[in-house]
Amino acid sequence: MNKINIALLGMFFLMVGIVYGYPGLPEAYYGKVIGASSGMTITAIIDSTSVGSITLTNDGMYGGVNSSDEKLIICATGEDVCVAGVAITFGASSGTISTSSTFTPGAITELNLGYTAATTTIPTPSSFFGGGS
Repeated sequence: MNKINIALLGMFFLMVGIVYGYPGLPEAYYGKVIGASSGMTITAIIDSTSVGSITLTNDGMYGGVNSSDEKLIICATGEDVCVAGVAITFGASSGTISTSSTFTPGAITELNLGYTAATTTIPTPSSFFGGGS
């Protein structure tokens, strides 16, 4: 076989790999999440599918800016829902996150998340005894 045939064969197999599920590049996130405490888990969601999560190790921050810092990695396993431009929403193990983003394969994105802590309702004596009218 000559060099041209080898090159064409290599290109063929490369294209087959891309078309038939070669996993794309993930996206990495880090930033502030004011009011969140260490131990809380943030989960990234695309079309009702969990595509990545991170547990906070510091209050108010997830991941870090330095290349060696942990980050929230989105779509690391090539999930079918991971298509460039698709909407990403975020959930929290306690409370809610109002921020969303768009999936950009290969990007490292600083994104500060809008977080509202879960509220706990303290029962009143009347709720125990059926108070009211």
